Amino acid sequence: MSLDLARALKRIEAGEIPASSLGVKQRRALDRFISETGGAVLERRGGGAVYRAKSASVISTHLARYRDDPELAAGQRAANLASNGSTKTGATGLGRCYPILRAVGGASWWNGTRRLSLTPDGEGAVGAMPIDAATTWTSKEPLWLVENQAMLEDLSWLPTDEPCSVMWYSGRLHGLVLGWLSRSQVAPRLFHFPDYDGVGLAEHARLQAAGVKCLGFHLAPGWTELLAKRGSRELWEITRRFAPPADTLSGAAAVVHEALAQSGKALEQEAAFLRSDHR
Repeated sequence: MSLDLARALKRIEAGEIPASSLGVKQRRALDRFISETGGAVLERRGGGAVYRAKSASVISTHLARYRDDPELAAGQRAANLASNGSTKTGATGLGRCYPILRAVGGASWWNGTRRLSLTPDGEGAVGAMPIDAATTWTSKEPLWLVENQAMLEDLSWLPTDEPCSVMWYSGRLHGLVLGWLSRSQVAPRLFHFPDYDGVGLAEHARLQAAGVKCLGFHLAPGWTELLAKRGSRELWEITRRFAPPADTLSGAAAVVHEALAQSGKALEQEAAFLRSDHR
């Protein structure tokens, strides 16, 4: 991904933007992104036009790849130096990330003798976990990885009331998070609950390929009925290009891959709130 496209996608991620506010290179990069992925759209408005997001997961996936690319990150640091007089002002993509985590039922995280500081929020505690190349955070309770913020804010979809932690990763797992999860067993069980689409399946394939221990793919109760009734053909068309080959997946993830391919539909996580038995 080019720096021009990354800058344009960051603006679209925050809301629709007038086409006239973009430079020629950014518009060309964005138009190419639209034709190749369908992740954004250009709409005519009066005498002008605006760009807006069509698939947040596709955009966040592309931005995550930009942040993980050392050459592009270096380009961003050079741009920071030119415009701000410092490589550390603005986005840098350097060696630490801070995913948001919510712990319930007294779940806790330890990095050696250091306990992760979390702020009570009524249903447990929430905070940002600092992760770098040497991170060794571990917990005695299960960890859930969820793709969308709604699943972090409303935990009523959790299948049990046992103590656990829920981490939101927004589209694509940061390389540092993937490295942390693969270095050692961080929790007794690790459940991955993404959107059931090409992007979600691709992220699970990355977790499997990294050798993450005690990994499971969560099947939401009634997911086959939800896929039939609430599934989106448009979302599958947009994201299927990201889906990994079927033979790279195993277990429940392989079952979901087959169902999506056969139905031609994808299913967003939030459908879990639409079950008739939802608590």
